[in-house]
Amino acid sequence: MTINGIYRTICILVCASLWIRAFAFDPEEAHRLYAERYSQTPPSVQECGEYLFVIVEGAVAEDRHGDNAKQVLNAQLAALERHIGSGLFGYVSPFGDKLTKRLPAKGGFCVPSCQVVTVEETRNTKRFREVSAYEAGPINVERERIRQRLPSRRSVMAWAEDIRALLAKSPTEEMRERLFAEAGLVVPLLLGPGHSIACHDLRVDGVAVENLFRQWGDQAQRHDVSECEMALGVLPSFSPAHRCLAEVSEGEGRLVHAVDGWMNAAVAGEVDEAAFGSLLVKLSGSFGSDAWREWFQLWRDCRKCDILVSALGKDYVGIKNSVTRSLGRARFMSMDDEQSKELFAEAKFLFMQGKDLPRIVELLERSLARNPGNRDAWRLYGDALRTDKRWAAAVLAYHEALAFDAEDGDAICGAARCYEELGLTKLAASAGWWALLSSNDEKVQNRSILVLKKVHPDAFL
Repeated sequence: MTINGIYRTICILVCASLWIRAFAFDPEEAHRLYAERYSQTPPSVQECGEYLFVIVEGAVAEDRHGDNAKQVLNAQLAALERHIGSGLFGYVSPFGDKLTKRLPAKGGFCVPSCQVVTVEETRNTKRFREVSAYEAGPINVERERIRQRLPSRRSVMAWAEDIRALLAKSPTEEMRERLFAEAGLVVPLLLGPGHSIACHDLRVDGVAVENLFRQWGDQAQRHDVSECEMALGVLPSFSPAHRCLAEVSEGEGRLVHAVDGWMNAAVAGEVDEAAFGSLLVKLSGSFGSDAWREWFQLWRDCRKCDILVSALGKDYVGIKNSVTRSLGRARFMSMDDEQSKELFAEAKFLFMQGKDLPRIVELLERSLARNPGNRDAWRLYGDALRTDKRWAAAVLAYHEALAFDAEDGDAICGAARCYEELGLTKLAASAGWWALLSSNDEKVQNRSILVLKKVHPDAFL
């Protein structure tokens, strides 16, 4: 072969390579490639460089909307599955056995997202042909797993859709709570306004508080639920009443509510760690998720963490003059404080500029001391602490933000990053799943998928 011939061959190969790579993103190149190679090919899978091309056809009007569109997709998946092989050997599940058994068993192969191009359309016969381009790499890996009769993997979104389907079939709060508990979704279960102590009214009747402490201290008998509720009406952070409610809930088998009671009891700094730890171990065994054990580890470690403590004012008589803010248990109402707003605005500006991290942290702490009900300030405080690699303190700050809005996707993803850095992989997955299920923001979803793939590298496509 002459030098010119070799040169022409190399050019052809390079052009062909670029042509193939461009297919999934350039409709004109897709049309050209289809016309040259696949125009006479029946619906099938064709390997072409870095992509698998799945060719399907259908009616122009009917098959592009509603259920018919699903049939076209199913035809693509069926062709792709024939190419890959049978995937009936179980899944590498990111969940525990109990939840995995509840999810629908699917023999079909769940594929990652793809690029679709209409390459041929005939109006008279009302037919069209579409080519979907899938990245060949992960699918070929899955093909090899199936050949070796190993458990197959699915996409993150495929698992998420199954969880959503189960949620749709869970009409009662109790059923949803059990599903979350089995999935290890600790974050939505234990954070949010419904699960934190409301500390917006700082003017407490000091005499009533003194009488409350005296009455509960003098009585050795067990208090009932109504007495606990009356006590909390006098002092929302009264630890003995929360502990009593926790013990009642545990005795009735309502384990998640018992966890909530113990954590509220910890706000005042009074909690039996051994009893609380035993409850979390029991809950892990009951629901098949180790995320609950990790939550106890996090709770115990974070109680020692140095984070902003807000003064409650002089109206409290005979009790501590501060609340131990532990994992988002104390929720304050936002106050209209101009100086707090100015401090927050300056901190936000500096953070956006990437300047003076110690100054940013100081400004946010001063702002939150004046207005601890500013959710955005708590989230930014978490971002600043995470940037400073103060993972445990950042977790607490994010949890404070989530005490106001348990579906704050940015705060959830920030907390997930911190869980991961602290080695709490089950909790990181818990936050990732919750962000994915609760947020429609594409950026939040992409961040949560990255967390899930990092925590479960072998489970997903």
